[in-house]
Amino acid sequence: MNSIKSFFKVISLLLVSYFVLMTVVMIPNNNMVKNNVSESSTLIASEGVYPEIFDTVAKSASKIDNYTDNFMINAAKKDQSNPIKAGMSIDGYSRYWHGYLVILRPILMLFSLSSIRYFNMFFMLLIFAFVVHLLAKKISTLVGLSFAVAMCSISFMVIPFCLQYSSLFYILNFSIIYLLTNKKLHKNLALFGAIGSITNFLDLLTYPIITLGIPLIVVLLLNLKEKRYNQSFFESCKQILQSGIGWSLGYGITWFSKWIIASAILKKNVILDAFNAIVLRTEGSGDTAISNNNPVLNRSFMLKENMQLVFSKQFLAILAFIFIIWLLLFICFKKQFKTILKASPILIVSTFPYIWYLVLGNHSQVHYWMTFRSQAITVFGILCFAITCIDWNQVKQKFSK
Repeated sequence: MNSIKSFFKVISLLLVSYFVLMTVVMIPNNNMVKNNVSESSTLIASEGVYPEIFDTVAKSASKIDNYTDNFMINAAKKDQSNPIKAGMSIDGYSRYWHGYLVILRPILMLFSLSSIRYFNMFFMLLIFAFVVHLLAKKISTLVGLSFAVAMCSISFMVIPFCLQYSSLFYILNFSIIYLLTNKKLHKNLALFGAIGSITNFLDLLTYPIITLGIPLIVVLLLNLKEKRYNQSFFESCKQILQSGIGWSLGYGITWFSKWIIASAILKKNVILDAFNAIVLRTEGSGDTAISNNNPVLNRSFMLKENMQLVFSKQFLAILAFIFIIWLLLFICFKKQFKTILKASPILIVSTFPYIWYLVLGNHSQVHYWMTFRSQAITVFGILCFAITCIDWNQVKQKFSK
C-alpha cells in the first residue's frame, strides 16, 4: 500500500511539473528563437527528409528522422501568444506533451541545429562511457561490455544527429546511473513509474520500451550480485511484473492526462484524436510509408524488417564468435542449475521488444528504421544471461594457475 501511495504521489508531482514547465518555456517570444529555427530548417532541407548518414550494411539503421526533427525545431515557435495554450497546443499536435521543448526551446535561443548536434554527440559519448564504467564497477566488466555491444547493435553513433532519437538515450542512461547509485530503490514501484512518465513526456513514440527493459535487466543483475537480494525465480518474475506495471501506468497516466488537460484548455476533443491515432498505430493499414511499398499490416513482415536491422549477417558472425567462446566456458565452468534458473527471468525481459512490436503493429512496421532499436534490450539481456551462467571465480582460478 505504501508503494502505491508513493507511486501516485510521484506521478502527481511530475504531472504538475510538466504543466508548469511547458507553460514557462512558452513565455519568451518567438524572436528569441526565430533566427536559429530558420537556420536549422535550412540545414535540414539541404539534407533531405530521411537521410542515411552512414554507408553501412544495413543503411536504414543509419537513417535519421529529419521530418520529425524539423517539426520539433519549428514547434519552438509558439503558435499562440497565451503561454498556457501554446504549451498545450504545439501547432495542433496536442496529444503529445512535447516535453523536449523544455530543453530544446532555450537551446535554440543560443544555437542552431549544427551546434546542437555537436554538443549532443559530445555529451552522449561522455555519458555512455560513464555508464559502461559504472556497470563494470558495480556489476562486472563483461556486463559493461555487453551494454556497449547492445548500443553498437542499434547504431548508437547515429543517435546524436537526430533530436527525435536523443531523448530516450538520456532517459535510459540516467536511469541506469540512478539505479547503480541508489540501491535502496531497486524495488520501488514509483521509480519505474517515474521512468515511464518521463519517457512519455519527452518522447514522440520512437522506441520507448528500451527505458523499461534495460534498466529492469540492470535491477535483476544487481539482485543476483547482492546476496541480500537473493531472489528466487518467482520473486524475480514478480518484480518484472511490478516494474512493468509501474512503467506502463506511469507512461499511460501521463499520456492520458495530457489529453484531458489539452481538451479542457484548448476546447477541442484531443481524447478522440488520440484514440484514433492509437487504433491506427496498433492495427491500422493506412500508411504507405512502409518499406517495399507494402501498405498492409503484416506482422511477420514487420518483425523481419525490425530484426534484420540488428541481426545482420555481420552482427550474427560476431555473436557466433562470442557464442563459441561462451560454450567452451559453459562446458567447463557452468554454474549450478538452480543458480542459472534464478538468472533466467532476464530472458523474459529480453522478449519485451517483440511484445511491443506485436501490440503496436502499424507503428513498428511503418517506422521499423527507428523501432528496431528496442532490440537493444534483447541483445543486452541475452549477453547478460550468458554471463551469469558461467562461474567466473573458477575461470579466474583456472587461468591464474
